Amino acid sequence: MSTTNVSRVSDGIFTRCPAVITSAPAPAAAPAPAPMAAPLPPPAMAPMIAPTAAVPPATLAVRAPREELSRETV
Repeated sequence: MSTTNVSRVSDGIFTRCPAVITSAPAPAAAPAPAPMAAPLPPPAMAPMIAPTAAVPPATLAVRAPREELSRETV
């Protein structure tokens, strides 16, 4: 079934607008994915090895002053 609406725009000119028939509604969007599960549960027991203390900063050795070199060649 096709109907056409005709309207007069000005003298001698006609426009045709076909009737629009809608089809079935668009399908619904896919459901959202399930949230991601936690990777692993926390451990049931505390670690057996105690954490080590931080290493102290390195201290540079201080050398005793050297004797001055002689300016004379032997």
